[in-house]
Amino acid sequence: VQAVTSQADCHSKLGESGEGEKVLKKSYSLVEHDPQAMSILGRVYLEQGKVQDSIDAYEKSISLQPEDIAVKRDLLHAYRVAGTGGDLTKIEAQVLEGQIALENMKEISNKLSQQPLNADLRYQLAMLTWKWKSHDEGLRWLRVVLLTDPTHEKARQFLKKHAPEDRGRQKVLDIVPTKSF
Repeated sequence: VQAVTSQADCHSKLGESGEGEKVLKKSYSLVEHDPQAMSILGRVYLEQGKVQDSIDAYEKSISLQPEDIAVKRDLLHAYRVAGTGGDLTKIEAQVLEGQIALENMKEISNKLSQQPLNADLRYQLAMLTWKWKSHDEGLRWLRVVLLTDPTHEKARQFLKKHAPEDRGRQKVLDIVPTKSF
């Protein structure tokens, strides 16, 4: 899936949106449940002027990963290009709030480069990532929090509540030690 998605993304970035579409359509049964692939398909459709197809692909991406504010921003753009007459106020407010959160994520990342062992900064980044970008990526950041500070109570409580047991993965709390080294 990643290889197909990356290839389509490269075609799009090189101005070859038709080729990007062909790559994704050829492997559609493989990528149809991948939010990044659907987002890229939305972009290549929009680049070709296929606005309704673009909206459909972005909406599919959001249905697969509803926390991704970047895709919501792209969907909002597609709605505007389409001249959709509906009330976009709610999605505009979400996008604005999400953009502020993404800026906060950049600031926290910069601070982490200076304080790499600061578990509280890592936790803040994990929570923003969980809410505004990707639940899976947020969980990865929470694992790092516990590797940095195995006693971080907020991270442990969040993972206890939200660790995805239904994806066939070992529970996060089972693989992170409870004591510092």
